Amino acid sequence: MGKIVSIVNQKGGVSKTTITANVAAILAEKDLKILLLDMDPQANLTSYFIDKDIEVKDAATIRVLFGQEVVKNPDIVHHTRLTNLYIVPSSSTLAAISWSTGTLIDAQRRVSTFLSGVRDGFDLILIDTQPDLSTYTLNALAASDYFLVPLQPERMSVNGFSLLSETVNVVRSINSTLDFLGVICTQYDGRIASHKSWRKTIKDTFGDKYIGDIHSAAIMKDCSDRKMTITEVDKSNRPYQEHLVVARALANVIGVKAEWLQK
Repeated sequence: MGKIVSIVNQKGGVSKTTITANVAAILAEKDLKILLLDMDPQANLTSYFIDKDIEVKDAATIRVLFGQEVVKNPDIVHHTRLTNLYIVPSSSTLAAISWSTGTLIDAQRRVSTFLSGVRDGFDLILIDTQPDLSTYTLNALAASDYFLVPLQPERMSVNGFSLLSETVNVVRSINSTLDFLGVICTQYDGRIASHKSWRKTIKDTFGDKYIGDIHSAAIMKDCSDRKMTITEVDKSNRPYQEHLVVARALANVIGVKAEWLQK
């Protein structure tokens, strides 16, 4: 049974989507079967893997899970261009219906119900959440075994973790096994004194839950603009190695035993 991990932070611009896309690509390249769920109406993760010229109707996206009636066994899993990597795409119409999702029957369990029917077919399921604590994010957490938090080395990002913790405690009333996987320090620049200071604070605060750093790098911006993963562009650089560290943390969670985990 595939483990489910949500990448969560209510603050935008902390590299949730970038981490999700690139770590998934690395794991898929390591012969693990990965499913991505794009729970953000901006659909940035979807745009990494589904060409903008290809029209995907709402009935084939995550949107179908949030209708008034529960659709049984919806056909919303799409193969991407990368071997072993699949995605449930998002839809911009999620934003338009967000106000009404709280009134749906079993509103917080729509994603969990869907994933219970497909998780056996994957080694790992990664959920990219939107930058808030809406019904969609609550759905992601309610369905997850773990949550992973990208944090920028800045006061606002670090302070926002307490609000996320409160939300997680609420979610545990319906998903008591939800566990904290760890934090990643993102967009780190060691030349900036405040970054160095906040990075130390994050490391000291989270201890062995501190997974590692992902530095700010021009190549990652280039990958994002081109809607390509680091595995498709350049595996010889530091950004690839840093995302590999995160991939190892996730692989350990699902019990993978492989030589690449030991390096």
